[in-house]
Amino acid sequence: MVLMASQLIQAKEHFYSHIGVGYVVWKPMSLDDYQSEPLRNIENASTLPLLSATLKILNNHALRVGYFNWNQAGTDKHPSSKVNLHYLALDAMSLVIAESPASPYVSYGLSTVLHRKDSGNLIAAGPGYQMGAGLYLNLHRRIAFTAEYRFLYLMLHDQIGQTNNYSGPILSTSLHVCF
Repeated sequence: MVLMASQLIQAKEHFYSHIGVGYVVWKPMSLDDYQSEPLRNIENASTLPLLSATLKILNNHALRVGYFNWNQAGTDKHPSSKVNLHYLALDAMSLVIAESPASPYVSYGLSTVLHRKDSGNLIAAGPGYQMGAGLYLNLHRRIAFTAEYRFLYLMLHDQIGQTNNYSGPILSTSLHVCF
């Protein structure tokens, strides 16, 4: 009887380590002609899928590594300013309600942007700092979904393309396989 009661009292776990793939819109404010349209990408910009791996540390805390590639072809104003940046981030994630299949969370961490120089080598263009908030949905024991808004502060050492200020919001949605 006591054993059955203790099993009923235990909260079901809904947050797991996971790997995921998703869609991202990065809007550096210095390049954004559409600030009133948060889902509209920067002119001539495209992003390869977001890849992420999250390792659960405690009940509601995790470490996350994320990567995506951001490209901007020349624009009407600057036809020769082509940009190819590789975004790499290490975040801490903290869920507000880990026992629930749907939980808001906060994320905060460091990032760097890599840029391919004319020599062909990837170099670190500058460090970044980010903070965000999102929603984690555990759809099934093996499948989860996240939607997140984060702000990235990123001032590059040198100008790449039209600017050295790539600070701005990052909006993402991801589907994850949990383990």
